[in-house]
Amino acid sequence: MSDFFLKKEYLLGQCLDIIRFLRDSHYLDTNPKGEKNHMRNNNAKQTEKKVKITKVEITDEKLSGRGGLSLFANYYNQTGIGKELEKIFSNKKGSSKGQSLEEIFKQITMFLVDGTSRHISRFDDLKRDEGYAHIIGSAPESLLSSHAVKRFFAKFGRKDCEKYRQILKELFILILKSERPGVIELDLDSMVLDNDEARVREGVEPTYKKKKGFHPLQLVFGGYILDAIFRSGSKHSNHGDDAVGMIKEVVRLIRREYSKDALILIRMDSGFFDQDLFKLMDVLGVGFICGGKMYNDISEYISEVSPMQFSSFRKTEDHEIEYVDFGDCRGSWDKWYRVIYYRHIKDERGQKLLEFAREESIVYTNIGMGGKIDKKLKASNREALFESEELIRNYHMRGKGELVHRALKDFRSEQLPFKRFNSNAAFYYLVLVAFFLFESFKRDVLRGAVVLSAYATTVRRQVFDIAGKIIGKSRAQVLKIPRSDWVRLKFDTLWERSLSPPLKVFA
Repeated sequence: MSDFFLKKEYLLGQCLDIIRFLRDSHYLDTNPKGEKNHMRNNNAKQTEKKVKITKVEITDEKLSGRGGLSLFANYYNQTGIGKELEKIFSNKKGSSKGQSLEEIFKQITMFLVDGTSRHISRFDDLKRDEGYAHIIGSAPESLLSSHAVKRFFAKFGRKDCEKYRQILKELFILILKSERPGVIELDLDSMVLDNDEARVREGVEPTYKKKKGFHPLQLVFGGYILDAIFRSGSKHSNHGDDAVGMIKEVVRLIRREYSKDALILIRMDSGFFDQDLFKLMDVLGVGFICGGKMYNDISEYISEVSPMQFSSFRKTEDHEIEYVDFGDCRGSWDKWYRVIYYRHIKDERGQKLLEFAREESIVYTNIGMGGKIDKKLKASNREALFESEELIRNYHMRGKGELVHRALKDFRSEQLPFKRFNSNAAFYYLVLVAFFLFESFKRDVLRGAVVLSAYATTVRRQVFDIAGKIIGKSRAQVLKIPRSDWVRLKFDTLWERSLSPPLKVFA
């Protein structure tokens, strides 16, 4: 009998274990009213099995993660700049074999605008991407290799840089004719390209920022770089006659192609504090505002000025500045110039600054001295610029010019890819052309989709980096965009704008 009860107890224990297992596995619900919960759990598990990726496979469909790049490809083709580059650099085509110069320039420009990588070896990856080829409007077999790109830039010499500069200036004139500003305000400044990591790179020399690299001189209008001189790192801001030659040529171009009575104002920092440059702008009838240097005699003079002679104004509601006007002629100069000394007495938060903490600056100008520029200002009813306050405000606009340099570095990294100086110079100028087109593309096509001040990284993430599927349909290639991106960007509107830009760069 004892064996019988033992076996019975054992079997009962086994049954209880099975019941517990079924209950925990949701096969058996002990709650008679919980049938809905039981079904919900089963549905959740089935949904999880459908959503969770458990396998990967290859597809031969034409897909791209840069669907938005097609907008810039349309814009680039409509400007006609590819044909212009092919015409100007026709001597760079060695033989009839290979791709046309127009196709080469287009692919390199698209590589720069895409910005996924700064390395030329990226072309080898793109060559295997059929979806990318269709996005930029090229045949897959026509995509360039990294070796082809290197051979192409090896053909450029110093004289070719002038051809690039001419293209930039032609683009600038077209922008002027489109925007028609009352005063053409230009910012002259230099920019350091940090290439300190380069082991052997021609022209990479120590710069004033204590980094080895290049030090080009650049002239900025609005958000555009309209002219530049590519230089080695050791060249200082006002090296040789670089600035003189650049200003002469740009002013002549504006007066010839845009308006002979154009009102031009150039802002510069203290790196261009040079009377020869000032006298040139006097002769040309160009206004300038240039940062000065606090020499000992000027500091002594300021210390003797009575507080009653200072005037003040508010740059913003809280930010207060005081200033005083006087004239100055350096020992080696033969002409006096107007000087405005100013210092900040309240910061942006309205906090009053102690004397030792007040930031002080000094600027030189030829405005308000009865010269040619004064006559032009009066003729255009812009006498307000004679006021010291307005000159100080205008000089502070130099910050926007410096932001253009930052935007350029965001568009393309500072490191240049080649060992030879001429190859890097040609690459740098093509970057400037691509950057110019990118800025005009934002204004002409992307207005409303992104803010005009957005850097390249923002545009790439928000507009270019969207999924795209290319399918053949009725003898045409059709690009399909996810509905969410289509609605967010109003992609159909952007597409129409890219096909019909308001500015035809080269007809």
